[in-house]
Amino acid sequence: MVSLCRVGCDDFDDVAVVNRVSAWLVDQPGANAQPHVVVDQAARMVLELRKEGRGVLLHCAAGQSRTPAVAARYTTLATGIPARSALAELRGLLGVHGWTLNPELRQAVEQL
Repeated sequence: MVSLCRVGCDDFDDVAVVNRVSAWLVDQPGANAQPHVVVDQAARMVLELRKEGRGVLLHCAAGQSRTPAVAARYTTLATGIPARSALAELRGLLGVHGWTLNPELRQAVEQL
């Protein structure tokens, strides 16, 4: 499990601590000191876990900004498709659920 936001003590208590990774992003422009680094490192963690054959739960509070940003970066790392294409695919997948991608995170994905 890769958490991109705070979780409570009882959240995911059925997931062993050894199987949890936290890479916190704040979903407001200007609130992250180094969003490029966090997005990239979280995506690389997902990539590494997938290479190990693990299933990965990547999550944030609403799944509309932080999760798609990291998922797009992961997709680029895993497949080599351009960041904008990965972002567009995710936007299509989220359709009904919503898409409120923080412009700072979108820019970080595109620049990486």
